[in-house]
Amino acid sequence: MKNDTTIHAKPLWDLIPILTERLDIYRATISALDADRDVGLIAFLENAMQLTQQFISQLNGVLAKEDHAFSEADWVAGDLYALWKERRPLLSDAESGEPVMQVIAKTEEALCAVFEYMLSHTDKWREDTIAMLTSQAELQQDIAEEIEQAKKKAMTNDGER
Repeated sequence: MKNDTTIHAKPLWDLIPILTERLDIYRATISALDADRDVGLIAFLENAMQLTQQFISQLNGVLAKEDHAFSEADWVAGDLYALWKERRPLLSDAESGEPVMQVIAKTEEALCAVFEYMLSHTDKWREDTIAMLTSQAELQQDIAEEIEQAKKKAMTNDGER
């Protein structure tokens, strides 16, 4: 298995802005929700945001150990970010009134594709990084499934919002 830290660091560097954009989409989504009516969804999104922030911290720790700490000034988007950009909703979608559950589901689908891509290229990763990414991919899949269930429920109860 390769242990070239440059190959190892580049996709992890892409993952940090991806996760940061996910946080931004969720913040915009939460601000568009009705705080009285959507308490459960807001709590779910806040929990997902907290888990995302923890993962960003974990990624920064991995990169710092390899002497490749993330720096927005030095970051150049790579293949992983291009995949995300192609599939993710826009922040304006969350702010514009596009159905909330559709924006959230699209965000999670795009993030699942990112993890799937990363884990299909495990020759770039050390074993501990593979374990970390696998754990995050499983958590991501759980979140995506919960959102899909909530989306179906929202469509059944009162039409998609």
